[in-house]
Amino acid sequence: MSHRSHVLAASIVAASTVRSTFSAHAAASAPHPPIAAFNRAQSSAFASPFALGSSWSQRSLFRCELTANVRVDLSQKEAHGTRPNFRRTAAAMLLSTKADPTGSVSDVLRTAYREGDTDAVLAAAPDLLRQHSARELIVAAIDAADGRTGPSASIANALLGGCVRISSETEGGGEFGAGMARDLLDEWDDLGDEGDFEVAAPDLVTFCLAYAALDAGGEPAWTAVANNVLDRARRLAKKRGGSKIRKAANRAARRRGRPDDGDTVGGEMIATDAADELAARYGTDFRILHEDADLVVVSKPSGMVCFHKHKTTAGKVGKKKRKKKRGNSGGDSDSEDGENGNIPDVSLEDSLASLDVPLSNLNPDGRGIVHRIDRGTSGCVVLAKTDEAHARLVAEFFTRGAFKRYDALVPARPSSASGVATAVVGSGELEESGEIDLPVDGKASRSIYEVKRRIGDVCLLLGLETKTGRKHQVRVHCSEGLGRPLYLDPVYGAPRVTKAAGSRSKKGRGSRVLDEEVPGDLPDPIARIAKGSEGRQRFFLHASALRIPKLGVDVTAPLPLWWQEALTELEGSGC
Repeated sequence: MSHRSHVLAASIVAASTVRSTFSAHAAASAPHPPIAAFNRAQSSAFASPFALGSSWSQRSLFRCELTANVRVDLSQKEAHGTRPNFRRTAAAMLLSTKADPTGSVSDVLRTAYREGDTDAVLAAAPDLLRQHSARELIVAAIDAADGRTGPSASIANALLGGCVRISSETEGGGEFGAGMARDLLDEWDDLGDEGDFEVAAPDLVTFCLAYAALDAGGEPAWTAVANNVLDRARRLAKKRGGSKIRKAANRAARRRGRPDDGDTVGGEMIATDAADELAARYGTDFRILHEDADLVVVSKPSGMVCFHKHKTTAGKVGKKKRKKKRGNSGGDSDSEDGENGNIPDVSLEDSLASLDVPLSNLNPDGRGIVHRIDRGTSGCVVLAKTDEAHARLVAEFFTRGAFKRYDALVPARPSSASGVATAVVGSGELEESGEIDLPVDGKASRSIYEVKRRIGDVCLLLGLETKTGRKHQVRVHCSEGLGRPLYLDPVYGAPRVTKAAGSRSKKGRGSRVLDEEVPGDLPDPIARIAKGSEGRQRFFLHASALRIPKLGVDVTAPLPLWWQEALTELEGSGC
C-alpha cells in the first residue's frame, strides 16, 4: 500500500474513532454562553464547525474528515492533471494534528502566500481567525515570511482583511471581527516593541483594514477604538506626506470655515456642481458618475494621470490655466498655454482640488486616491472625500469587495510576438468567453473575458472583469494571456516602426517610446490616432464599470468620444 493510502486509511480510522466518542466529549465541552449565539449565527454563513466555542471533539472530527476528503480530492485532481483546490488544501493543513499549532499555521500561511499571494491568505483567513489566537497568527505570519518584513506585513494585512470579511459578511460577526482586528493590531505593535522579531511597522493599509473591521463592531466602544486607529493613519500620512499633506489640511480647514453656498456638503463645494466647468476644461469625456457625502466617482479621460507623485509647474492649475479649455479627447492641440502651446499636465487629483472638491488626506502621494488607472486608460475612478470613506474604500478593494470591468480593443488574430494564448482554440480564433489565469510580476492574477463585438476579421471588442488587482493586469493578460495586445499600448503592444528610417524596433516592458516612432500594421482609423498629437497618451482600454455594493456604488462609464468615432469608422470600412 502506498504512503498516500496509509495516510488516508489512518485519517478515516481516526475520523471513525472520534465520531464514536463524540457524545461523551460534547457534553463536557459546550460553547461558552456569551459566544454561543454568535456560533449559531456562524454555522449557516460559514458551515464550519471550528467557529469560536466549538468543542474539541467537533474540531477533531472535522479535522480528520476534512483531511481525508482533501487528500482524496488532491489524488483525483493529480490523476487528471488539474490544479488542486487551494482553499481546501489550506484548510486541511490548518487542521492538521501537529503538536505545535503556530507551526501548523505558519505552514498554511507560507503555502498560501507562495501559491496565491495575499488573495489566498485572505481566503483562508476567516477559518484561521476562528481557530487561533491573535498572538499565534502574528507570530505565524512572521515565521511564514522567513524573516522578510514585506511579506510578513502583507500576510498580516490579509488576516486583518479576514476580520473585515467576517464583520461584513456574517450575521452577528461584527463584534468578533472587531475584537480580532484590535487583538491583531495590538500583538503586531507588541512584537515590534519587544524587539525579539524583525517586524515591519503597520502601514496605511493596515490601519485602513483595522478601522473598517472595528467600525463594523456596531458599539460606541468599537467606534472609539476605530477612530483612534484612524488617527494613527492620519499621523502616518502626515509624516510621509510632509508639507503637501499639511498644506492640504490647512486649505480644507479654511474651506470648512466658509458659510454654505448652494448645494454643498459640509460647507464645501461638491463635484457635481462643477461638472460643466470640469468638462469645459478637460473635455466632455470628463464626467461625474456618482457622488455622495463620502466619495465621488469620475470617468477620467485618456491622457490624464490620477496624481503626480512629484509636482511640476506644468501640472499646476493657476488662474491662467483655469481659463483654458481642452477638447473632447482630454486635450485640444489647437489650444495654447504658455509659450510652447502644450496642454497643462493636470492630474485628476488637481482637477478636483482646484475647484475645492474635498478630498481625503490619507494617501500622501495623491489626495483622495484609493486606486488608479494608467494615463492612457479612460473610465471609472473613485476618490474619497473623507478619511473615513478612504479607509472603507481601501478595505473594500483589498478584500475584493470592489468589482471592476474594462473594455479593450485588440486585434482579432493573435500576435506571433506575444506570449502564450491560453484561451485560444486550435484554429487561432478566440473563444467567446473564458478565464485568463496568468501571473503578473510574479503574483497570481486572474481575469474573466468575453467577446462583446467582432469588427470584421480585424478587431475584437473585449469585456474583461479583473478578479485580482495587479498593476497592468488587463494589459498583460491581453498581450501575454490572449496573445492580443491592446491597440496603441506603448509597453505591451506591437513592435513600432521608426518614421525616418522605416526600421522596426522591438519594445519591451518598461521601455520608452521615442517621438519619431508609430505602431506598425494598424487599421487606418487607429493609425491616424497613433500619428496624432495625443496618440502616445492613449490606448484602447476603458474602465467601463465599477461596483462597490457595500458603499452604494454601481456606475458605468460610456466609451470616450474618440473610441466611438474609431469604432464607427472601423465598422463602416468593412475591416
